[in-house]
Amino acid sequence: MTKDQINKNYQKLLITVSKIEDMLKRNEIEYKLSFYNGHYYKDGEVYRYEYYPIPVIEAASRFDILVDFDSISIDAVLKDGTSLVLKEQSYNFEIYDPNDYLDTICTSKNTKAEINDALKSAKRKNLKISFEIEGADIDSIENIINYLK
Repeated sequence: MTKDQINKNYQKLLITVSKIEDMLKRNEIEYKLSFYNGHYYKDGEVYRYEYYPIPVIEAASRFDILVDFDSISIDAVLKDGTSLVLKEQSYNFEIYDPNDYLDTICTSKNTKAEINDALKSAKRKNLKISFEIEGADIDSIENIINYLK
């Protein structure tokens, strides 16, 4: 890959970041933009490590928005009922233990009953939820963020 190709790909990422920043400003949410490498993504049932840095928007200590080349993730502390409400809205998510973020407790593919059972049996406080949004759907990002506020 050439430097020009890398620059074009990062330019697309930063255009998406700019749109998200505009949405956060409209919603009067304070944020900080950083870049982090060493993140994982799920490839089927396997987690893969990625070395390159991606933009991460930390919003008012409430949630993080991770902007990758093909998707956007929103990570937040799980509030009671969040997963069930958002399951009804057809958002893809997974709930995990922040002490071992590769330990998935349940996902949006589970039934409501399975999600309830998994959360009860987890017996852990401060679980996290991660929403996966394909592409750069700003409206979906805004809907999730407004629910998390």
